[in-house]
Amino acid sequence: MIQLSLFGMDFKVVPFDDNYLDQLIKLIDESFGSGYSSTKNIKDHGYRVICTILGGRLIGAATLKVEGEIGILDFIVVATEFRGKGVAKALFKSRIEMAKGLKLDKLRINHWVKKGSSIPFCAIDFGFKKTESTPNFWAKESEIKGYVCAECKSIPCSCTRDLYELSLKA
Repeated sequence: MIQLSLFGMDFKVVPFDDNYLDQLIKLIDESFGSGYSSTKNIKDHGYRVICTILGGRLIGAATLKVEGEIGILDFIVVATEFRGKGVAKALFKSRIEMAKGLKLDKLRINHWVKKGSSIPFCAIDFGFKKTESTPNFWAKESEIKGYVCAECKSIPCSCTRDLYELSLKA
């Protein structure tokens, strides 16, 4: 557990607990589009979920999805009123440390290209490099799962995914 104090707020970065499941689902759907949480099987053994807690409230969460020797920084989400206060950066850094502790070879980010968000948050600062770009990356998934993308507002989703990678090997 990490305890941080930023801008006069004390919050904890802790492993996911089932007590926060409803809050997490709500936060994901509010941030990424109604029903998007249904695409995330956060109870799957391959997912490592970390949360930021302020008082008893979940104010942010992030996942590290483990696929063999590769970790995928799947999503990071912070409640609107806590954005810009260092919460996401603490989660981002915690996932990298977790991946190193798991001795993973590489980290990947499937960056959702949005207006005003051409590069993934913190990725460049931590050494990630863009390796490819794929238009309509979530089209099939959005049709199958039936979620409306919060960015393009459609089914199928027409958003582009940029892939960023970081080698963790010494």
